[in-house]
Amino acid sequence: MAAFKRSLKKFKKRPAGLYLARGLNPGIDSRRDGPGHNGGVEGPAGGNPQLGSQYYSKFNGRRFLRDARGFVLLEFLIVFLIMAFLTFGGVDYWVILSKHQYAEHLVNYYLQRMEVEGYLSVADENDLMARFNAFSCPVQGIQGPRQSQGAARVLRNPSDLDASTVSLQVTCRPQPQPLLIGRIIGGIVPGGFTIKVGGSALSERVSP
Repeated sequence: MAAFKRSLKKFKKRPAGLYLARGLNPGIDSRRDGPGHNGGVEGPAGGNPQLGSQYYSKFNGRRFLRDARGFVLLEFLIVFLIMAFLTFGGVDYWVILSKHQYAEHLVNYYLQRMEVEGYLSVADENDLMARFNAFSCPVQGIQGPRQSQGAARVLRNPSDLDASTVSLQVTCRPQPQPLLIGRIIGGIVPGGFTIKVGGSALSERVSP
């Protein structure tokens, strides 16, 4: 009887982890003779580790898109694309605006020379085209009295100011072509994007 009591005390002093190690916990199925040996639950691939890893990788990918991290990443990509588009569009618009202002400056300069000459001389016309080419905006057309086209000088006539008016209009095509929003949705610009600048003034020429 005394020996039985000593063995009972030793049994009670055993650590709880020992029951799990020897499969003595009645709440866990410790049988290893079947597909349910892992707690009695069978995996989605029937115990196949390769199929199981593929299943869980797909599941984790879908879960990543559904949780907060997936939404944050998606929002970041959308915002980044929008900001990049707006930044590039702003820089492109600034370049075109600068070319337009410089083209106006050149036209006003040669228009002042036309006031003295009565027309656009051959030398001034060649110089105008060279200066437009220098800032990557080649001339596509020139309208106004030109010596190269055989036009007569416009003389000053105090009695008829309309007949004393000289005008100059220049059409140039910037290179490279700017970004146009309409092209994104299938819009077409016939002949490409061009810049038109011009003006008029009274001729100061009094003699042919």
